[in-house]
Amino acid sequence: MNPHGIKIWKLAICYLSKIRFEPYFRLQTTYARGLVVVFFIFYSGQLLAQTFDTNAYYRLTTLYQGDDMALTADNESVFLSKTTSQDNQQWRIEQVTNGVYRIICKINRETKALEVMEGISEIHDIYLKEKNTFDNQLWVISKENDFEDFYRISSAKLTEDFSVDVVYSQDIPTVGLTSTGDYSGQLWIFKKLTSSVEAVPTDTRFSLSEIGEPFSQHTVTTLFDGDSEKSALPTYGVQPQILASFQNSQLMIVWQNHASGYGVKLSSYSQHMDGFAKDWSKTLPGSLDRLSGFTADGSNFYTLTTKNEDMSNQQGWNRRPNIMTLTKIDPEGNPIWNQDLNLSDNYTGENNPVYSPMTAGSADIAYGNGKIAVIYSSNSDYDQTISGRHQSGTRLSVNSDNGMPAAVGQSYSWKHSFDQRVVFDGKSFVCIDQPDAGWYIPGAGIELVKIDTQTDVHHGEALGWYAYARNGDDNFSSINLGQLAIGKEGYVMTFVANKNISSSRENDSRNVGLIHIINDFEKLPINSLAEDGWQPNSRLFVTKDLVDTKKGNSQATGDERIRTTTQTSGEVQSTGIVWLTNFKLSEGITASRPKLFGFGNNNFLILYEEWEVKTTNWGHQTKSLNRTKGMIVDEYGNVLSTLKEFPNMPLRFRDQLFDFNGKAGWVNFENGSFILHTIDQDLIYKSYLLEL
Repeated sequence: MNPHGIKIWKLAICYLSKIRFEPYFRLQTTYARGLVVVFFIFYSGQLLAQTFDTNAYYRLTTLYQGDDMALTADNESVFLSKTTSQDNQQWRIEQVTNGVYRIICKINRETKALEVMEGISEIHDIYLKEKNTFDNQLWVISKENDFEDFYRISSAKLTEDFSVDVVYSQDIPTVGLTSTGDYSGQLWIFKKLTSSVEAVPTDTRFSLSEIGEPFSQHTVTTLFDGDSEKSALPTYGVQPQILASFQNSQLMIVWQNHASGYGVKLSSYSQHMDGFAKDWSKTLPGSLDRLSGFTADGSNFYTLTTKNEDMSNQQGWNRRPNIMTLTKIDPEGNPIWNQDLNLSDNYTGENNPVYSPMTAGSADIAYGNGKIAVIYSSNSDYDQTISGRHQSGTRLSVNSDNGMPAAVGQSYSWKHSFDQRVVFDGKSFVCIDQPDAGWYIPGAGIELVKIDTQTDVHHGEALGWYAYARNGDDNFSSINLGQLAIGKEGYVMTFVANKNISSSRENDSRNVGLIHIINDFEKLPINSLAEDGWQPNSRLFVTKDLVDTKKGNSQATGDERIRTTTQTSGEVQSTGIVWLTNFKLSEGITASRPKLFGFGNNNFLILYEEWEVKTTNWGHQTKSLNRTKGMIVDEYGNVLSTLKEFPNMPLRFRDQLFDFNGKAGWVNFENGSFILHTIDQDLIYKSYLLEL
């Protein structure tokens, strides 16, 4: 296969059907598999510099591959893949000087740009790297002709003698910089998608490169532990994009507006017969930049928003306004109260102001018993020894009637907190976070604590109870959280992880796991505190006293104990895991985005995505969504249904399944409309199209 696409030959013949009176034009003949194809393209005799809308996103395709294959970013890899509406196929063109641009991907909050790595071969590799001012991120974009809207992308560093081209590694069309020539793989089309006046998050898999899934390792956008962690490559949570709740025949959707400056929007729909009518859409009153959480109490709604900031390298440690705000709104979207949670120690805790909310993590809120629980990640105080900040998580609660403090904020300690969830169990808030191995903790895992809504007491303070534990290098856990639901005899928890708990890196596929946790786990001794501090005999043992899955499912794993390889060397034990999938990297499949919903009769819906993983000749991995599957299980993970495939139903990492008339519901956005998806306990799927 020609690595440049199809060779273009120029002849001086007029394209009669679209002739224009210009200096001259050209006919081009292409040869493809023995077939001669003749087409005409006007040629003005010069390359024309272009002006792009810097507030818009563009999709980049080639004459060679056509509109069906678009320029795609995944981690640092750049290649062509099937055209979708994903953020990792949306590019902003930032003008640096006349005719010279930086090409920035929408993912990672637009912190990464195309960069050429000059090599010694005829092909110079192109990657997605952190934005900088060096000339290897500067590109000359010139219009090839005035007729077909084709463009050539050349490197400002390597001159116009080299152009961005389609090059192949095995069967994967990647991109590189090759000698400029008449090749269809060097002719690019820039299709303007949308301006940033109001941009709904259209990517149902939101920001693949940012969220660290599936099967990839990433340096966090906000580095928080200095130079030692720039190569740590952890996986971590991501902010929610579209959240929804259904109560009193009203579907309320809160969503991240990706307009310039960000912001959060509300859209209300009323159920009528077997459909929905739009009531209104408005900006959330008092909204800050980023959507961080959403919940409802049966009558009203609550939204957590946070400022979009990176304070990782900025000194200072004081309370500042408009960093994290909790807002109560009525069914018409009017504010009942708005509380700035960063103005008092009574909210976030003594000497614990909020810096860089949701850095290297996420946030969540839940309603229960007249209280609102809030859990979030953020930066710690500035550390002079690393010239930067550390990262952790904090949880708190407020009174729902007036937003005043209830349970004062309590921070996790001795490790990072890379993802957060919270649910109400009828008495307490159960807070879940995803820690890595830390100074005193020998392994990574999934940690639980409780906030009692009657006493506002934290059960578990700096450390909690681990329900799952494994080896994990500092800042890396090989885990992604799913959800927690309430069963008759305890809690049900889903996640995806490498099945081999001794692995500290991604050397095999991730699989869907389920564990069952006893109701009163807070009455057990905390199992995460190291015996003698930072010593080789530190322990992190999960036992059947806490995770009792095997009591109700003989397929659950028994005790698995390993010696960890982290800086806090010690022993780790897990138990009671039901693995609902058995993918292997050799088969090219990995699991992602597990979802869990309880139907109230001890039947639970499990949804997850299967991703296809391919490895190029250069060792880069590319991933593409293969299919979404679902099953019904009981609270111990016994499968009660056949496995069912749901075509064209991708999930988002922070989709939260909510109750829709006894069915599992969630909302995404595709092709200009919201879509309400529902699945019942017979795995019958139905969707509703909602006007934006």
